[in-house]
Amino acid sequence: MQKKVDKEYLNISFVVIILGTLLLGGYYFNSKKVARIIKNPETKISDTEWIFNEPKNLAVFTTKSILNSKEDILYVTHDFDDGAWQFLPGSVVSTDDSAIISLEEAVAIDPSIQELNLLPLGSSARRESINSNWILSNN
Repeated sequence: MQKKVDKEYLNISFVVIILGTLLLGGYYFNSKKVARIIKNPETKISDTEWIFNEPKNLAVFTTKSILNSKEDILYVTHDFDDGAWQFLPGSVVSTDDSAIISLEEAVAIDPSIQELNLLPLGSSARRESINSNWILSNN
């Protein structure tokens, strides 16, 4: 019963986040409402430890399979046109698998993405496995 409530809560949260983003024309939202989806919700990064130029509550794109620990983050893009971050698996992603979370939640899922904090706009990074080094490229 609890899992069903969580799924419904998450679906509603994603709709609210997407609508809020569209209405406000920005990429920011309060990440507390979806904090239950990260692997370790107790893991919080202090402001002094935060190394990204973007705020912790920046909305970023990922997949449900990454949120459910079925796949690892193996491909990251920092889009040139709007500055959006995408944290994706190495496989093809369907729109049904799409999810929006905060940048802080993405770091909590995989702290190694902090290595990409200075990834320039229009660039991407790829790796073979979670234990591999990132390979950077300009798109």
